[in-house]
Amino acid sequence: MNTSSFIDTITTANMTPYFISTTHKSTGLKSIDQLISRHTISLATQEGLLAENPFQKSLVLYGQDQRLDYMKLPPCMYMIIAAASTDEKFTIHRFYLPYKNGIRFATYLLNAEGEVIESVCYQRNAKYLAAFKVIRAEINMAANMQEEIAA
Repeated sequence: MNTSSFIDTITTANMTPYFISTTHKSTGLKSIDQLISRHTISLATQEGLLAENPFQKSLVLYGQDQRLDYMKLPPCMYMIIAAASTDEKFTIHRFYLPYKNGIRFATYLLNAEGEVIESVCYQRNAKYLAAFKVIRAEINMAANMQEEIAA
């Protein structure tokens, strides 16, 4: 499968946010596929372009950020950010299931290059876990494509 068929790159003046488009690879769950096609997955890391909708929310944090204590992050992510230097940039990308009263689906910790360095799936069902892995693979693929475009 050609990766450019499901990853759109949107370029603005001096920043290059990227999105996983509506023609993404199927996650195996129709409900999550519909959410992705409705909202896309925004991987932008600039403050004004962060995702904020019922399906996903993203936030930029820096190493040793004081907001860590109030974020309710998984311990593995908390430790990575708390141990990082203050100039190291991270993006927390959280996914929710609005059709299940907004319960948490997954959280991904991305580094400054957009690569997933830690991820947590909150759903225990095997189908949700498979969808989680597909989304994680697409995020990593989008980060790799972004690096190729920048080069």
